[in-house]
Amino acid sequence: MNDLGTALLLAIPILIIEIILIVISLVDLSKRKKVQFDNKIIWVVIIVFLNLIGPILYLAWGRHAEDKEIGNGSGDKD
Repeated sequence: MNDLGTALLLAIPILIIEIILIVISLVDLSKRKKVQFDNKIIWVVIIVFLNLIGPILYLAWGRHAEDKEIGNGSGDKD
């Protein structure tokens, strides 16, 4: 019984972090006009079904499509 209690104490923080990451990722995805690969449905599937790795992939790589279109990087304002 003690091993089960220890396992639960380790699993609960991981589950909380996972849920927070999923919620943050889905909210961010819903607010963006464009994402990597231009397909939000694929990102929803990745975020939800890849559990802990999916939201991290989205936050690190999937949301950069809109950022790349903001400017050409030259600093010119014309």
